[in-house]
Amino acid sequence: MLALARSHVTMGQLPAFPDFAPLDVSHRDSIEGALATEQSEVSELNFAEIFAWHEVRQTQISDLDGALCLFITRHGKRCFYPPLRTCEPAAAVRSMLLWLREQGEEGFVYGLTGRQAAVAVATGDLVADEDPDNADYVYRIQDLIHLPGRKYDGKRNHIRNFVRSYDFAYAEIDPSALPEVVDFSAGGSPRVGAATCPG
Repeated sequence: MLALARSHVTMGQLPAFPDFAPLDVSHRDSIEGALATEQSEVSELNFAEIFAWHEVRQTQISDLDGALCLFITRHGKRCFYPPLRTCEPAAAVRSMLLWLREQGEEGFVYGLTGRQAAVAVATGDLVADEDPDNADYVYRIQDLIHLPGRKYDGKRNHIRNFVRSYDFAYAEIDPSALPEVVDFSAGGSPRVGAATCPG
């Protein structure tokens, strides 16, 4: 795999595309600010989700002429989330994909909405494929409360296994708990007596 992080964030500035910096918590305001103007329809496009998976997905961040670019690895393939904070999303997508091809990789943009895909395809040189495995879904509140019927067997079994396997407690996370939460999410050891859960 090619080395990706060639530049680092300094003084709160993002590196200019095609340089990238590893995502870290200091990028929260940039990402949340961009998402606040976008009102994303994709459930994975929020800072908590992006940051929670940043090590697994090897998330990198860059600025492409004002567009915020998030570069990730998904199922062993390098790709981008849809560009944020841009008036010309199709042009930004094209630039990102051309750069990936120059690196010898096919690449793709992960998480486009139907509307975003239609705009990209309308340019004539981009193709959009539906990914039903990653379609968002909606549950009825009562179904999640009661988990009725065979449809929810797997979820009930998961809960039973967790309850049998772990000594746990529900607790509100207040600011005093944040160091422990950050340590836990980074793979550190939780304090003695703290609840733990399987990865």
